[in-house]
Amino acid sequence: MLNSRLSVGSLWVTVVAAVGVVLGLVVAPAATASSTADAAGGGVSAAAAAGANDTATGGAAASDAVAYINAQNTGNVTQVSAGDEVTCAVTSAGAAYCWGSNKKGQLGNGEENDGPNPTPQQVLAGAQGGEFLENVKQISTSPYETHTCAVTTDGSAYCWGYNNNGELGNGTPGGKSLAPVQVEAGAQGGDGFLSNVEQVSAGLYHTCAVTTDGSAYCWGKNNRGQLGNGKSGNS
Repeated sequence: MLNSRLSVGSLWVTVVAAVGVVLGLVVAPAATASSTADAAGGGVSAAAAAGANDTATGGAAASDAVAYINAQNTGNVTQVSAGDEVTCAVTSAGAAYCWGSNKKGQLGNGEENDGPNPTPQQVLAGAQGGEFLENVKQISTSPYETHTCAVTTDGSAYCWGYNNNGELGNGTPGGKSLAPVQVEAGAQGGDGFLSNVEQVSAGLYHTCAVTTDGSAYCWGKNNRGQLGNGKSGNS
């Protein structure tokens, strides 16, 4: 008799749940609602920012970091780049933020520590002058915990973090930089800085960039010919 009652009760619960789904009475999961709110508030949804892994954000959802940045009065997030233990973002106002591990200064906030650093830190100006890096249009974090690079609207490239292999491109390999340094011209010619940069990509221990005239430049570690210059050896 008891088993019969339990069977009837289970059937009743199943029927009620099914009716609730059909009638749209079942409430959406909190994560879905959060993703929708983030998309409406910032140009990058929580799903799009999912590359901001739990290690980089200290266990917090990626949408939390996006929401925090959107509330800083520096524009809304327009691009996110997720590395191994570091995530960075660019806002519509040209500000750059990074969070996660900072053991090699890859957050660009003038400090270094192993973290976690779950709250986004605005990248300092460094060689650009001023307080914070401005007019950023694109950012790239290394797939490992080494360095970060960014491109500004005037076509300049800046990198910060680990530099033992010359991956920062400032002509002085070794150590690290806790704030952005401007990438030098190198093979582009002249004694100045790399110009007309359209996009930059930070590799494991090297970096590459594309300029508006369709040229490609790489610098840093070259033990396996990753710089594409027909040689081996760091540059």
